[in-house]
Amino acid sequence: MARTVRPLPALLGLLLPVLGGCTLVQLGSEADAFCASTVLVGRGAFFGYVAADAGTHDAPAGSFRRAHETIRIRSVVLAGAGVRRVLQPRAQGTEEWLQRYARGEDDAVGAAFSFVGLPEGEYHLVIEAEGYLPHRSRHVVVPGRAPPFTPIVMQPLPG
Repeated sequence: MARTVRPLPALLGLLLPVLGGCTLVQLGSEADAFCASTVLVGRGAFFGYVAADAGTHDAPAGSFRRAHETIRIRSVVLAGAGVRRVLQPRAQGTEEWLQRYARGEDDAVGAAFSFVGLPEGEYHLVIEAEGYLPHRSRHVVVPGRAPPFTPIVMQPLPG
């Protein structure tokens, strides 16, 4: 059912932005206001972190494993579904991470990383860090569904 939207005073437009399933949009003067439907579409995302080294007694089953504080990650590569993205983590800047995520930008800080705006599909993750064997794992991304947030445990180089 179409509705005619008449010009609304600016204050009323701020207080009542949703009118029967549509959002009041105003461009320029109040006379240019119109009602627009909104459809939210989930975007695919994958994120995680490299956990600190821990022995059996340091991380019993069900306990939280903190992020690795000293690991030097060279690259985090996510490839699949026609996409290949490479991140080189920054040492600092965790306060910017959430802002970049909200803007739809991939990011990596220290031991944490995030990839956003991914199409649905299967992906392969490779993490390379100084003094550790490369980590390789397979993941499935479904837009609109939160990925599991499981810590990644890197294995030290032998010897």
